[in-house]
Parts: sequence; structure tokens; C-alpha cells
Amino acid sequence: EPDAAAGLLALAERHADARQPQLLSTSASALLEVAALERDPGAASAHARRAYELLRAGRGDGHWETGRAALELARLLAAHDRAKARDLLESALPALESQLGPEHPWSAAARELLFRLVRSRTVATAPRAADIPDLRADGSKEAMWLAEAARLGLPAPDSEPLAVGG
Repeated sequence: EPDAAAGLLALAERHADARQPQLLSTSASALLEVAALERDPGAASAHARRAYELLRAGRGDGHWETGRAALELARLLAAHDRAKARDLLESALPALESQLGPEHPWSAAARELLFRLVRSRTVATAPRAADIPDLRADGSKEAMWLAEAARLGLPAPDSEPLAVGG
């Protein structure tokens, strides 16, 4: 896989500034393939972003290929930058639906992801201090720290202080 990704990336960069639509499409497709093969989420996002930028500059926002690149980038951004992912999908969906049809897999995927992002909400997963049992029942900060350590499975502190050099 790393050799294939390196080859696709080299192809994409070689034709990245091409003014010919087919070479531009090939470059962007290669970058999206590299993003799909990439194990590092940051690098995958960078490749997808480059493909999106190439197509946006060469084809414009209203082209289905730009929409597809926006969809792939939005998929990568959805977990950590929901607002950007939502913006990308809102700009991509009209082009995908009008040029490929509303039932096309990319149109449907963009619509589904957009709906998920719009309807979902973020909730805290870490317990609140009030939810942590108090081991000492005295309500002190020390008790809260000890309760949290116990919840995480950390060993209890030594009963005697550590004496160094004495």
C-alpha cells in the first residue's frame, strides 16, 4: 500500500497544475485514492483537501467532481470539525444531485452525512465531579481526586509519606 500511495501521490503532483480537465481529474482522483489509503487521519485530510482545492480552482464549486472531493473531505473532517464538514456538504450537494442525480451513491452519501451532522449533537462523555463517588465522604478536593483515581483503576496512595534520605 505505501508504494501504491506514493505512486498515486507522485502522479497527482505531476499533473496538479494541469489546465487540461482530464489531467486535473486524474490528479484529484489520485489524491483522493491516496487519502483513502492513508492511515494517518491528518495526512488523509491534507490529501483530500488538496484534491478539493485543485478541483475547486479548475472546475469550480458547481462541478460534480468538486462535490465528490468535498464529500470525501467532509467524511474525514466530520469527527473533529463538524462545521467545516457541514459547509462542504452544503456546497457539494446541489452539484452532486443536479449532475449525478439524487439517487447516485455520492449524492445519497453527501445527503446522509449532512443530515447526520445537522441532527446530531455533542454530549460530554467524561463523568462530572458530582457523579464520582466520594471515598472519604468529607467532600474535600482530596476526596474527589482519590475517587477519580479509584474509578480509573489507579492504586491507592501509600499510607505513609515517602521519606528520602532519612
